[in-house]
Amino acid sequence: MITDLAQVLLNQSGPWKFFSCALIFSLCWLVWRYFWAAVSLLIKVWKELKKPFIPVSWWSLFFILIGSFFTSLFSTQISDGLEWVEQKYLDPTYISSDTSSFAVKCFETELSKNLAGEQMQILVKWTDKIAQDCGSNRLAIYEVYNSECALNPFAVNVNTKGDTVACGVIQFTRAGISGLSVSYRQVKDAVIKKDLEFLMTLAHAYMVRASQGVRLPDAASVYTAVFMPSFVGGDMNTVLASLRSSRPDWYLENIGLDGHYLDGQKIMTSPKARDGKITIHDLHLHLELKKSQLLKKFKNG
Repeated sequence: MITDLAQVLLNQSGPWKFFSCALIFSLCWLVWRYFWAAVSLLIKVWKELKKPFIPVSWWSLFFILIGSFFTSLFSTQISDGLEWVEQKYLDPTYISSDTSSFAVKCFETELSKNLAGEQMQILVKWTDKIAQDCGSNRLAIYEVYNSECALNPFAVNVNTKGDTVACGVIQFTRAGISGLSVSYRQVKDAVIKKDLEFLMTLAHAYMVRASQGVRLPDAASVYTAVFMPSFVGGDMNTVLASLRSSRPDWYLENIGLDGHYLDGQKIMTSPKARDGKITIHDLHLHLELKKSQLLKKFKNG
């Protein structure tokens, strides 16, 4: 959308930031100019369209330079404002309580795009086994897959040094698989070979251990077991990671989970809404946003 393009341009850095803002302001100036030309006299539109892209008069040039300067100065605030308008009015996402077979089908359709042959059957078989042994359900676990691997069980997360730090359906880490009698080399090889049976068997072992015998009835509970298993069973206000804790890196590495809030039935996100803590409620809103966006795509399609 136009607002997405504007946000990309506004978030440029270095010398490109000013030129991006100049482009945005010039386009706004051009739209404004043609709008009033059309209102005053439609017959002049053709003549106006043949004029140069940027007005050549000194007054117009001065106006664009001043406007570009202030746009560049307040680019972050403008970008945040555009994002708010988009979420609030242009393309809102409403919280979804849909737990129907349609919702399950939407997730499975997306999953099947990354799976071949009998792989989908393997994934469904082990997902149902995880659900059965952890007191959960298929949809709740699919929602966590959506957040962790974007519904690609062979997804890999690589750091700036080129090292694999997480991979697989629930993004296994070295620390996460500790004590499960497998090496991280085996996990990475399974991803490379697309050995889904190995990865799902490991996911089952991880989830059974993480749930600690506690039922995981919803997606937020499942995600808590994946993200911070020591807090399984906590209420919605339970803090899982904090900027002011002894391990602020746990928060910073997952900062995108913070900053969600509800405006009526609309799910909104903003850096300004971040309070330096990730709670189970934050996980809930994050998962609901991603689920609602996925279902909206299928409903609109």
